[in-house]
Amino acid sequence: MSDGQQIRLWDDNQRALPRAFARSALFRAANKEARRRISGEIAAADGIRIEYVGDELRTDDEEILMLILHQLRGRDVGDPEQLYVEMTRHEALRALERPTDGRYYAELSGSLDRMALGGLKVTYRSPSGKRYKITQSIIRKVAYADEAPESGRIRIWLEPEVLQFFLGGSGSEDETFLVAWRERDSLRRPLAKWLHSHLHALGLGSRGHVVCSLSMIWKLSGSEASTVKSFRVILQRALEDMLAASVIGTWSMRRDLLFVTPRGHNGQICWNAAELNRPTITYQATDAADTASGDLDEQGPNMGP
Repeated sequence: MSDGQQIRLWDDNQRALPRAFARSALFRAANKEARRRISGEIAAADGIRIEYVGDELRTDDEEILMLILHQLRGRDVGDPEQLYVEMTRHEALRALERPTDGRYYAELSGSLDRMALGGLKVTYRSPSGKRYKITQSIIRKVAYADEAPESGRIRIWLEPEVLQFFLGGSGSEDETFLVAWRERDSLRRPLAKWLHSHLHALGLGSRGHVVCSLSMIWKLSGSEASTVKSFRVILQRALEDMLAASVIGTWSMRRDLLFVTPRGHNGQICWNAAELNRPTITYQATDAADTASGDLDEQGPNMGP
């Protein structure tokens, strides 16, 4: 990065993340098992390679990263030592809409430490052909003031290599995506949170509907389900949560495929022959109006916006 560049700017009610992070198991959809120690390559979509060494990251860590990036949006890039976020623990938890008690102060510190101590290596080629590489960690360093947990201030520096995805100018919007924070915060299941990021990284809403492979989602989400069959049950619950929160329009599963429409699209989902005849499809984002009629195996109810 060089002087004169600016981190991408977005609205206050939105949060941003690199597409490469959301199309992988870097932030795992889990909450029951103890966090694992990871050393090696983790599941990622085609064109993305991620290696990680450290304590497992999950969707709650992802939300903290979203907050840090949010505080840095629109900032000019210059001396990395001056590019930091400063806030109290209380302010951070309020922004995350989490309780402000001892347990959550400890969880916040634990999350920051995980992202600072974990070793990350990412190689990614964007749709525009630009190559990105990260060979550090997510957080460069964290400085804690020696004060009471609720009032003590924290300074957080992200690694400059993470911020490269967000530099303004041509292509920056192709490498990152935005989600509505109120939508994200309304979801409680880890898989619903992970899926919310993943579907938007694939273009849900901005490009129409999304069709993706169930077996691929199972791998990329890092789900605690032991089989694809058991994962379908967990996935259905997550999708119903997203419907209840009006985060998506409707959904359908058939064979190994999941079809999801954006909020506001409440008509019946209709599969076209091309989609059904390509069971190995990984991702597709098209205009939902282009589909042709077909029978459905499983489908969520139509919901209003």
